[in-house]
Amino acid sequence: MFRLASLLVIPIAFACQVIAHGTPPSAAEMVQRRELNLLTGRSLQQRCGSALAKRKAKRMHRRAEAGLTTLNKRESNDSVCILTPEVTQGPYHILGELVRQNITQGQAGVPLELNVDFFDIDTCEPVPRVWVDGWQCNATGVYSGYEVASAASNNGSGSSFPPLPSPTGTGAYTDVDDPNNPMVIVKPGDNENFLRGIWQTDDNGELTMHSIVPGWYSGRSVHFHIKVYTEGNGSLADNGTFVAGSAVHTGQFFFADDFIEKVGNTTSYNTNPVERVYNNDDIWYNYQNAWGYTANMDIAFKDEDNITAGVVGSISLGLNLTFASPELTPYYWGGNSSDLSATETASAF
Repeated sequence: MFRLASLLVIPIAFACQVIAHGTPPSAAEMVQRRELNLLTGRSLQQRCGSALAKRKAKRMHRRAEAGLTTLNKRESNDSVCILTPEVTQGPYHILGELVRQNITQGQAGVPLELNVDFFDIDTCEPVPRVWVDGWQCNATGVYSGYEVASAASNNGSGSSFPPLPSPTGTGAYTDVDDPNNPMVIVKPGDNENFLRGIWQTDDNGELTMHSIVPGWYSGRSVHFHIKVYTEGNGSLADNGTFVAGSAVHTGQFFFADDFIEKVGNTTSYNTNPVERVYNNDDIWYNYQNAWGYTANMDIAFKDEDNITAGVVGSISLGLNLTFASPELTPYYWGGNSSDLSATETASAF
């Protein structure tokens, strides 16, 4: 929403029209998971809290120097995602996308700069050169590669999948996406690739990518997908696309409801016909936040009087570099990288 420390994971059937899911865990299972999360969280905070606080202070100093105003802070005290569940990649992930820092590709919306710190939860040290695959819908809730399917979902003409079984595990990294479940694997219907791309963290484990604030679609609150690979588990192909190995994390970022309310009043978003789902009504958001964890990004405004001038979203994520996060899709982008520079970048705010 990132060991990343995955202590609660819930499989989901991502429907075209509705999101079907199984029976929620029992009260006893919920208590057991919460106790495990709290114990692990205290251990991680004791080991990594000081180092992460210093990194956050440096980030806030850079933000202040740039004249950015933080108007939407995450609920946690330190803006550090130490405990982050492994969550579904959904049905719309496509392999072999372009390696590029700016994934906007002409899509209208509020400019978003993503600033993400990655650290190793075993050493508390930054994780340099990890590959981060990011994808999202546009302002009106449409995913590239799935324009017809996602548009059908939003106008109510899509079909749903049968529900998945409820989760059974209670320990770390259980109940992750099932690679053998075909219900969440959707074949792309076009070769568009806006709002998709892969970029690496720098030598300090910091990622900067450029996009727009995502829109919304039926059944989900506003979110941004990521899949993370270590340096040795990914490479740049000659045609500028990403060759993926085994990922170490699959997750999603979220945004505060009041911030999205402001975004929703701007051009492009205000033409979205779908009724917006709030975070507390989103199954993934609720499960991720059940233990005091929040996946909301800190949001800083370039101009507090003009949201369309752009925002910066920041968050810190702890990675378990030994975990193997499943890949569901067998599908690759079918476009031609000559259509767009594989190294397209944008200046930071």
